[in-house]
Amino acid sequence: MSSEKNQPFYVLSIDGGGARGIIPALVLRRVEERLGKRCCGTFDLIAGTSVGGIIACALSHGQHSAAEIVQTFIDTNERVFDKSMSDRLLGIVQTQPKYDGKGKRQVIVDLVGGVNTRFGKTHGGVVTVVPTYNVTSMTEVVWASDQHNNSSEDQVFAADIADATSAAPLYFPSVRVGPDEWHVDGGLFANDPTVLTVAEAERVLRAAGDYARRPIYVLSIGTGTVARPPTTTKSLGKETESFGLFDWLQAGLVGMLMDDSITSNVIAPMLMRPIDRFERVQVELPCQVELDDTSQTELLTSAVKQSIDAIDKQLAKLQL
Repeated sequence: MSSEKNQPFYVLSIDGGGARGIIPALVLRRVEERLGKRCCGTFDLIAGTSVGGIIACALSHGQHSAAEIVQTFIDTNERVFDKSMSDRLLGIVQTQPKYDGKGKRQVIVDLVGGVNTRFGKTHGGVVTVVPTYNVTSMTEVVWASDQHNNSSEDQVFAADIADATSAAPLYFPSVRVGPDEWHVDGGLFANDPTVLTVAEAERVLRAAGDYARRPIYVLSIGTGTVARPPTTTKSLGKETESFGLFDWLQAGLVGMLMDDSITSNVIAPMLMRPIDRFERVQVELPCQVELDDTSQTELLTSAVKQSIDAIDKQLAKLQL
């Protein structure tokens, strides 16, 4: 990171995607290999939604390397998505969240440096941005670490924010943040947080009087996309007029919501002129991988390896 005049203000934006979160972790491991230093020493602002928010907090609060995060995901995926007996017996008709969230919570606490790590305390002053949805007030919330003072009066903790942004409805319980407000996955409104990230970067630079002096360079990383639906998948059409919750879940609604979005494909490049200051890394997958499918780690890793030359070219455009 650097605050010198004309030095790029480096921004990292990480999508949500559940078990597919190993994809951005692998890409960031490549960034660290190329630069010879950790991401928290490279980026001025790190943002993420859902599993992307966990990665963001692990980098900026837990001071972990991307390689350590990759290994943690490999070692703990089964613990995070540990199916209960009721889930195995009842499947989609169960009346409770699919997972109890206890395994996820412990992994998060380990990654962010402990349960008492305050959200306002980041390594080297890197700004961390994480969206959640407040179900108590029914409002969207964008958490920014520089808006918290790290005092004993500030009861906002990194583990709570990371836990809340990854609390996908139907899959995990809501999470209490602060005295008595309950939050769920920020992916409800910003699974791809790129535009939020750019807005926060502009706010930080304007506050420092650096907006006109430092260009904003954005690296946005997705969690994989399927270029073409498999030939065995039936196309959807008029029958969707009568779809209920069960039908949409069977049709892969969650995967549709996580898939590549208009945010990074259209809106963000329009904001980030000239275009070479914005790079969207999105790995093509051979098939749809569900949010909680922990059996596809090798497939996801292979997809990143196959795209590594293209990824290197994109990183080079950002001087990374």
